[in-house]
Amino acid sequence: MKRADPRVQRAEKLLLKALQLIAEIKAGVPPPRKKRRRAPRKYKLPAILQALRDGAKFEPLAKDRDPRLPSRGLLAKYRKAHPAFGREAGEILRERHREAARRNRGSGPTLGANTWAMRLPGRGYDWDEIATRIENGAVIGPYSKNRQGLPSHTLIMARRKADPVFARRVAAAIGPRMGAGRQITHDFDSEKVLELIRRGAVIKASPPEPGMPLKYVIDRRRQKHPDFNVAVKHAIAEARQRRALRERKERLRASGSSESPDIDWGAVIAEIQAGASINHRGKDRRSLPSARAIAYHREKDPAFASRVADAIKGRLGARGNWREEHHDNILELVRSGAKLTSLPPAPGMPTIDVLRRMRRDSPIFAAALTEALAEARRRRSNLLALKKLGRNGAWELAQHAVPGGIDPQLRGDIVGELSLMLLSGLVGPHEDLAPAWKKCRTRLSAGRWKEVSLDAPISGTDGLRRIDLLAEDAERF
Repeated sequence: MKRADPRVQRAEKLLLKALQLIAEIKAGVPPPRKKRRRAPRKYKLPAILQALRDGAKFEPLAKDRDPRLPSRGLLAKYRKAHPAFGREAGEILRERHREAARRNRGSGPTLGANTWAMRLPGRGYDWDEIATRIENGAVIGPYSKNRQGLPSHTLIMARRKADPVFARRVAAAIGPRMGAGRQITHDFDSEKVLELIRRGAVIKASPPEPGMPLKYVIDRRRQKHPDFNVAVKHAIAEARQRRALRERKERLRASGSSESPDIDWGAVIAEIQAGASINHRGKDRRSLPSARAIAYHREKDPAFASRVADAIKGRLGARGNWREEHHDNILELVRSGAKLTSLPPAPGMPTIDVLRRMRRDSPIFAAALTEALAEARRRRSNLLALKKLGRNGAWELAQHAVPGGIDPQLRGDIVGELSLMLLSGLVGPHEDLAPAWKKCRTRLSAGRWKEVSLDAPISGTDGLRRIDLLAEDAERF
């Protein structure tokens, strides 16, 4: 097959392109814009790098800047367009920043340290002095008391990796100490450890129990000495037997007085009367038997149960001994903001279990407690609204609410009483304060201008009269 002439193919392409252009001209397509020739670059990349090495600064105005340097924005474009130039310029700028930081901190690089040590955050420390402190006995550990003002443990470890000279001095200083510590840690008395295990010491405890080495130390001794490993296994088995025996004795004590004759139930009654707690989670259990044993004996012996109940009710400060005369105090505390579920309960308040029992036993108290909780919520909302008015909001509201035509001395007392009512939440800042300040005026002015007899007894006292308050040598009018 004869090969086509390439000149014919090129002519066909040119003819097709010419027909396409004629069609665009007839359709009204605008001609393409002429490409503008790119202006030659004003700044040369090698000159920029040399200017950065010479320490030229990036001044905001071009007239104040080195002519070899562009602006910061143009330099960023050059660095983005030319990666190799960007890497070299970035390294020069970082070195300039590090040098400036060293000058500001006033300390140069330590002799023998590598470039990574220059980048550490501890450039402001005198590492020769720190190495001297460690050689004199300072401890690097973060929880040691003998640190003598050393930097953090993390910073010292990083400096040891980056500064070979500092690392050699520290290693020479702490090497003997570490060796002695390991020798003391791994050298323990096997018989004492086995006895502690038999008594119930836990090998995995962290931190270890008093007298016990760490778990990995015991495991290493067990791997190196098979006899010690066998002894540890026997000690663990004996500890389990002792624990099972103690649990069996506890179950026997809980099963009743017939199988636990060693319990003196009279002494138990005396302990309960003195304030010991029967609850198994109570902090003041003293020498009482388990709660299960006491409960079982109360079920089998009604006389003992009645004595325990009398002891609980009659002891001083019993949490369940709340009578009806305490209801008013409890309600007042609830209105003042005391929480029902706080542990331990607020002074003067019973526990939440006792409150639930009181509400269940007394419907009147339950209704009163519901009203007290509603009043507490209202006071809390009043206090939140008052808090938004600022520090002196209560005093300013009281000054504005009390009229100025009242006697100045009485007005000051009324303003103070009204401020206290606002601060306690009895009155809200957005409520009508006129009834409140009128009540304060009535309470303060009651008996202010009335006739008072000197022989009349003073209310709230045991027959004390006003004339008894006068001294014998006082002048009589």
